[in-house]
Amino acid sequence: MNVDFEKVRIPFDSTWSMRIDTPYSLLVREGEFAWTCGQCPLDVDGNVLAPGDLGQQTKHVVQIILRLIETAGLDPASLGKLVVYYVDSGPESVKTLLNILTTAFGDQVSVLPVAVPHFYYEGMQVEIDVYAFRQRPEAKNIIRTESGLEIEVVESGRVVSTKVTAKEVHGVRAAARGSALEEAFGRIGLQATELLSDHWFVGMTADKSVLSSLGNSGFVTDSGAAVKTLLENDVSFVGELTFVRMHAPQPASITTTMLLNGISLTLRRRGAFFWASARMGSATAPLVEQTRRAMIAINNALVSHGLNFDEVCKSTTYYAGSCAESDLHDNMSVRNSYYSKPGPASTGIPVAGFLSADSHISIGITGVESGWRR
Repeated sequence: MNVDFEKVRIPFDSTWSMRIDTPYSLLVREGEFAWTCGQCPLDVDGNVLAPGDLGQQTKHVVQIILRLIETAGLDPASLGKLVVYYVDSGPESVKTLLNILTTAFGDQVSVLPVAVPHFYYEGMQVEIDVYAFRQRPEAKNIIRTESGLEIEVVESGRVVSTKVTAKEVHGVRAAARGSALEEAFGRIGLQATELLSDHWFVGMTADKSVLSSLGNSGFVTDSGAAVKTLLENDVSFVGELTFVRMHAPQPASITTTMLLNGISLTLRRRGAFFWASARMGSATAPLVEQTRRAMIAINNALVSHGLNFDEVCKSTTYYAGSCAESDLHDNMSVRNSYYSKPGPASTGIPVAGFLSADSHISIGITGVESGWRR
């Protein structure tokens, strides 16, 4: 199948801005997939709109998303997944979000709400990542297992977005979840060798054993990078995973994982797609230093595989910092230095912490290799 690989990059300052210069794009479309940066309720000067009002801010972001999708030549029905970061203000918070998003986009979009302790600009309550396809995805598929796993699957072409939720089930051993997850993915013809990227979210009081039930299933890249957040009382963890179906004559899947000088690093290549993730586990190194060393590790991994930052389409960063905008701007400045405008779609989110208490930041990048046709 021949795919048009011409990039579409919508300039960052065309709709709203941050209070720091950013070498990023609001949306990047390449091949069969599109990514946005975290869409924020900000104006062109970086001021927060409707401060403290989650509902109004969500409605404002929805309008931004609709304009972006149209500008990129996509249909609203092409949306596959929304990752919604929000400040939890009580049990009605998620209901407010879901009602607004369902009204705007329908119930076939997979929505992953992630509670954060605060944002970097006072009064900001929500930020939304959008993952979309060039063609309308298939109907959302939901798989449930006896071990308490619920898996939402949204698929278009070779790219498959999934959301995994692990609920506590009375009388069922959590240890069975690894094989149950493998079996559930097997039902739709997916396997760990096709996994491109994964992000995991666990409860605030979770310890390192929380993801151990998935064992050696191959679906958890780095448990230490799992983000601590508020989850429903009966939920153990939530995962956001993206797969690329591998068919001949594509190159074989490549996964490189290493722990070197305190850095946990993984790089995967699935056909034309690649993903690299890094974090540092050293409590003595402050946030900016951990950022610097993680970016060096990612750069070295890209170079060793003949890749570069110009090919990056999406960057997702979680950092454990305060509500001071300087915490975001300082680590952004390090990350920004690796890109030139218009750059990838980028999201940076303050979180309560990671399963690895020594880590202050986790950085993941997704890209498409230049010049590759399929």
